Amino acid sequence: MADTTRLMSIGEFSSLTRISVRMLRHYDSQGVLIPAVVDEVSGYRRYLPEQTAAAARDSSADVRLPPRHRRRLLGRR
Repeated sequence: MADTTRLMSIGEFSSLTRISVRMLRHYDSQGVLIPAVVDEVSGYRRYLPEQTAAAARDSSADVRLPPRHRRRLLGRR
């Protein structure tokens, strides 16, 4: 499990990466950018600071590509 003292809320992560909360939720649902932790009860997503680099790559990938191709391009299944 991730170090909870370093986790950021989806809002904090959104502000830091300049990716909207809505798009972060979409990326999660498509398996493109998965949060470090998702609370089983509330569904709240939490991100690690190290995920900002992945977010930058994800947001700069060609958005015209379908999610499965973006995952492959970014080295994820």
